[in-house]
Amino acid sequence: MEIKGVSNNSFFVNSPKSMKGEPAATVQRDKIEISTEAREKVVGGDIDQDRVNELREKISSGFYNSEAVLNKVAEKLIVDLKL
Repeated sequence: MEIKGVSNNSFFVNSPKSMKGEPAATVQRDKIEISTEAREKVVGGDIDQDRVNELREKISSGFYNSEAVLNKVAEKLIVDLKL
């Protein structure tokens, strides 16, 4: 068997090894925007810490992932979106 080299096939010509000089694809990152009203509440101390702690506990316990909560959210979406 005789090997005569690599052809000009685009698979070989444009392989990742030959594209090192090209810029990497842009990675899209998550973004958060905090309203002015929310900022004022934080600065002014107008936050109910007990309520925050209650919500944190519910999130960490998986309360919002329960079947009952998901069904209630689905029902409200159906009504709000008039489906």
